[in-house]
Amino acid sequence: MSAQEIIEQIKVLPPEGKAEVLEYLRSLPLEQRSIRFAKPEAAKQAGDEVLKQYDSVFRELAK
Repeated sequence: MSAQEIIEQIKVLPPEGKAEVLEYLRSLPLEQRSIRFAKPEAAKQAGDEVLKQYDSVFRELAK
């Protein structure tokens, strides 16, 4: 999934879902907020962790 696809899905979240995503982003340390590139394996692992942690948000996106 591309970053643009994720952004489009976040746009259609209800306000509480958007707030949850924003809370997560704000909770990241500053050094993690910059643009970085990861190897595909690392990106998949990070994505899997996000899916586990924010299962309710992604369930809402899937509706």
